[in-house]
Amino acid sequence: MKFLNLTTYLLVIVVLFNSCSKKEDSGHIEADISKLTTDFDKVVVEKGRYDYDTGKQIYTNDTINTNNGQFDYRYKVNEPQHTAFYLLKKGKRVGKLSFKDEYSKTGTFWGNPLFGNEHIKFFVDSVYKTIEYDGVKNFKIEFDGSEEADIFIKLNHYKMLTAENIKKYSSSYALLNDLFDKRDSYTVEEIKKLSSLFSEDLKNSKTYSLIQTYVKNKLAIEVNGFKSNFNWVNINGKNYNFEQALNGKEKMLLVFWASWCGPCRQEIPELKKFYGQYNDKVSIVNLSIDNDYEWWKKAVDKEKMPWLNLSGLPKNKNGVGTQYNISSVPTMILIDKHGKILKQIVNNDLPAIENLLKEKPLL
Repeated sequence: MKFLNLTTYLLVIVVLFNSCSKKEDSGHIEADISKLTTDFDKVVVEKGRYDYDTGKQIYTNDTINTNNGQFDYRYKVNEPQHTAFYLLKKGKRVGKLSFKDEYSKTGTFWGNPLFGNEHIKFFVDSVYKTIEYDGVKNFKIEFDGSEEADIFIKLNHYKMLTAENIKKYSSSYALLNDLFDKRDSYTVEEIKKLSSLFSEDLKNSKTYSLIQTYVKNKLAIEVNGFKSNFNWVNINGKNYNFEQALNGKEKMLLVFWASWCGPCRQEIPELKKFYGQYNDKVSIVNLSIDNDYEWWKKAVDKEKMPWLNLSGLPKNKNGVGTQYNISSVPTMILIDKHGKILKQIVNNDLPAIENLLKEKPLL
């Protein structure tokens, strides 16, 4: 009988453990900040995410009623999102919630943490100094129950993208998102190894699929160069394949840019000088990662660049950035007539390209 009771007891413990560690299907935030302030009657919860299909930042707002410094918020998200909390009084914004950051010297995290489908509590353990800016007060609070937010805040101070940490927090979207954001800093093999360690749930996420697309495209460039599937259009809708863009030259300089990129626009005068000196040897092709056709067209018309300006717009909004794994602009890639990479640089470093062109070929 004692054996049966012990077995039953152990089974209960296992069930309870599994229920506590089970991933939530929806989110729930219970907040009590009455120790700091009760001078608000509503809270606006603003969630933000980058939509990789449209290339735009998307925000959604929920407004919650409050009672004497307390509020209760229930929600559901497909993937954790950056979340801000604004305090209202009679329709006017009077405050914003900031969070305790135990990893920083200031002790305060000023950004918007990632919050997912978790059971979270906001509370005030100590009375913190309130900082006011433009009539809006920042109230520092604490939270409990969000591993996503805690890891996200910690990522701002420490390098956590290691195999050991991913194994320990295999269901952490914050780590997966960090891997995607920093993908250019890793080799294909490193990305494949690290991404394989995440949980099956995260392997079904949009962010994970984007990482796999990045790996696939990077491998394709390493094997086939830029010659394969080169099919982009100018502002008038005319298509150019690789041979047409190369225009009989031995080399091609691909300049990745965007209309909204200040440094990209600033380097155009230097590119024009480069064009005047090397146009007989190198074909220059600007490839835009813009996602708005009108912005791109307006910039091309204004800058009057005497070389090809191509993109996937208006139909293929993220084609260039996705196919060539370009997330930072300006980026320049010098390739040979077979589409193989000779030199890749980030930011304005035309002299590095010129030095390579001046080198005598090996016999």
